Amino acid sequence: MAVVSSIASSKTSKIFHLIWLDASVNDFDHNYQVQQHLRTLINRLRTFESVDVYEQYIQSLSKEDRIFLITNGQLGRQIVSHINQLQQISSIYVYCMNKNFNDEWAKQYSNFCKRYYKKDQIQLNNIQEFENNYTSDKALWWNTKTIRVFIVY
Repeated sequence: MAVVSSIASSKTSKIFHLIWLDASVNDFDHNYQVQQHLRTLINRLRTFESVDVYEQYIQSLSKEDRIFLITNGQLGRQIVSHINQLQQISSIYVYCMNKNFNDEWAKQYSNFCKRYYKKDQIQLNNIQEFENNYTSDKALWWNTKTIRVFIVY
């Protein structure tokens, strides 16, 4: 999983948030330990067990804020159809041992990105490069690319 620093850009008023969406995010001791570690790295970590509460929270944020979302495959699949309504989502990190389970909905999201950026050749090139070259060991590198929205799993 990639780790994001808590930063507010000096050039804009954007604030970066790390959100963990998982129905069992608070159920396991291991998850609690990971949360504690993440909170030492970023002060804007929020956890949500419900998609509805998560979406309400995002809608309460400024449109300028950016969100790095961590989710599991099941909830990731559920929310992907809503992502186009949530401008603040910058990146989605999906943790799931069954990559094939996630490939179909990730492809749908990639197609959405292509339609959204159809007039922006630079972003279309970035999306194509991501589809062709992404590997999980380069997740952090992809987060530093100029592509605006992508899914990492």
